[in-house]
Amino acid sequence: MAVQGGANIKVLQRALGLESATLTLDAYADLYEDDLTGLGDRIETAAYSLRTAPDSLEPEKVNKPR
Repeated sequence: MAVQGGANIKVLQRALGLESATLTLDAYADLYEDDLTGLGDRIETAAYSLRTAPDSLEPEKVNKPR
């Protein structure tokens, strides 16, 4: 539940009393599988926003003070 809630892996490691974050990730990596799809969706949304941003946001087209 902590992983799905976005818990920081180091906080989770300490809470579980595990020796390292690596051990924590090895033990609970299967809980992150659903995150891959969500990550892909978020990256695609961000990329689309960048591709469709108005031209006025491009640095060379912003009015600069004289």
